[in-house]
Amino acid sequence: MPATSRWLGLLALAALLGASAPAHASDDSWLDSMNRGSRDFNFWMFDHVLEPASRGYNYVMPKWGQQRIQNLFENLERPRDVVNSLLQGKGRRAGNHLAAFLVNTTAGLAGMFVLSDRFLDIEPPETTNETLGVYGIPSGPYVVVPLYGETCPRCALGSVGDAVLYPLFWIPGQAGLYAGIGARGLNAINLVAKQMPPAYSGSDSEWKAYRERLHDRHGYTEAKRLFFENQELDIAD
Repeated sequence: MPATSRWLGLLALAALLGASAPAHASDDSWLDSMNRGSRDFNFWMFDHVLEPASRGYNYVMPKWGQQRIQNLFENLERPRDVVNSLLQGKGRRAGNHLAAFLVNTTAGLAGMFVLSDRFLDIEPPETTNETLGVYGIPSGPYVVVPLYGETCPRCALGSVGDAVLYPLFWIPGQAGLYAGIGARGLNAINLVAKQMPPAYSGSDSEWKAYRERLHDRHGYTEAKRLFFENQELDIAD
């Protein structure tokens, strides 16, 4: 737990230090070399660890089950969406997120079945990072963190806020920490597996198309540009 607290503290400190930097800082080229190395490492970890683990998971978990798992994890994000919708002054959206969370958690068996879509508007997620952007805090420089991926100082601070609002972390003691980290890992594996064809019925052409998508990766400069564009789109939503 102390190590985790230090890590979260460092993320928050990095966010505060970088908040004064312009959103598209031109003087962050010194980060590019580190970012490229981290990006290459993350691609290697994906290809040699996450993707093989997801392929094995795809063999034992059918697509129907993968969808239930995805629904469950999306439902666990609803408290985050409620709070950040309120902080952004989106009262109707906050109400819809809260109603969806209550309906899906109860009648939908912890969110595995999304019953709320039958009578509620489907609302986009709202993160702490987006809330900070709405209040005018700039993103700061582009950073690629090993084992984490693309981020920015404001995103890092937002991730801390999102973790505070994640229900599994509310479990007292170390059990909550382990449950939250385990859930994040399972969610990542499940999301990758969902992109794969069915293990037992997928055709050769489907697997070929999947492998092509898997390695269709943007170059560093393009990825950096798209990252900031997506940040702006999320905040404007």
